[in-house]
Amino acid sequence: MRFWGGNVLSPTPLTTSQSSTNTGTSSTPAPTPAPTATTTPTRIISLSGNLAFGTDTVGSSDTETLTITNTGNSRLTWTDISTGLSVITASPTSGSVKAGGSKKVTLTFSPVAAITYLGEVTVTSNNTSGKNRIAVSGTGTTPALTPAPTCYASSAGCDPTPQSIMITMGKSLLTSKNETSQITATIQNSNGSTQDVTASATWATSSPDVASVSSGGLVTALANGTTTIQATSQGKTDSVLITVAMKATPQATYEYAYYCSPTQFTLQTQIEQSSTTYEAGVDVTITEVGLNIGMTVTSVVVRMYDYGGMLQVDKTLSASEIASQWGGSNHFGPGETRIVHYQSAFPNNIHPEDGTADVTVYITDDAGNITTLEQKNIDQLDKC
Repeated sequence: MRFWGGNVLSPTPLTTSQSSTNTGTSSTPAPTPAPTATTTPTRIISLSGNLAFGTDTVGSSDTETLTITNTGNSRLTWTDISTGLSVITASPTSGSVKAGGSKKVTLTFSPVAAITYLGEVTVTSNNTSGKNRIAVSGTGTTPALTPAPTCYASSAGCDPTPQSIMITMGKSLLTSKNETSQITATIQNSNGSTQDVTASATWATSSPDVASVSSGGLVTALANGTTTIQATSQGKTDSVLITVAMKATPQATYEYAYYCSPTQFTLQTQIEQSSTTYEAGVDVTITEVGLNIGMTVTSVVVRMYDYGGMLQVDKTLSASEIASQWGGSNHFGPGETRIVHYQSAFPNNIHPEDGTADVTVYITDDAGNITTLEQKNIDQLDKC
């Protein structure tokens, strides 16, 4: 407090700007940004929809909706939709679904025969997980015939006239060569009577290399594919679709042995020779036993273990290595047999005696079906 000219002066409080002056300037450093988390892209597919078409008349079409859902965090793209059935088609067959979204696909069922069709919708996509298959089915039925007018023997024009012909077949799917399916043909007359014309009808196949048909309507499978079988009688025609889907049936036997060169003991002294070398070898005998179609061995994996169970040899025989053993080709026909051989010493002079082997054979048949044959813990034979 100050006194000036007899008056008392009150002290003036300091404002922020009037506060004591610092000799230096201070500042708070900017915080370091947190690292951005990396998210792994996922495309999780699921399929839904009522794809049981029920019963539809031959020659008509019906539709159902398939919903493709992506519950992942990245856009899902599909490139193909197959059903395994020529009578059930999808549209569109390609497209994409954003993360968390779904798309609808129209399936159309157009039966060509009075049978039940069973298939599976498969969506080919870049999904990282999820289920990309769903069952689909439908049944075809023959159109109802127009009731014949009442006709009496004394009435004029009462002679029966053919109204239509109907084909009935045993099997629409043939899975082995020379498998047969008997088809019958029946004429429906205008007076309600029927006539079996199987033996007298004219039969034809659209693809004689896939399946043949006899003069009595017996269909015989020849090669994979589809063919339309047609019957004609008294000016009336009907047809059915036959599918031939044959698969190769491979079988394999395995032999694992160890060898020495020269022989382990001399005949004179029965003393082991110091120059003897030891190797282990596998022979795989592969036969196509179905007599249907040929197949190709694409690779053979051989793993050999020592007495203590330690893996010593891990060899994959490539297609070219297999072909070199078979005269230049790793393909063979139905009913044929081939042998794949591989022999090797163990590393670090480890003795191969009393070990075991695992063998895996990968095969693709001429229809594109993939088969894996595998045998583990093959005991060793002594061929020394």
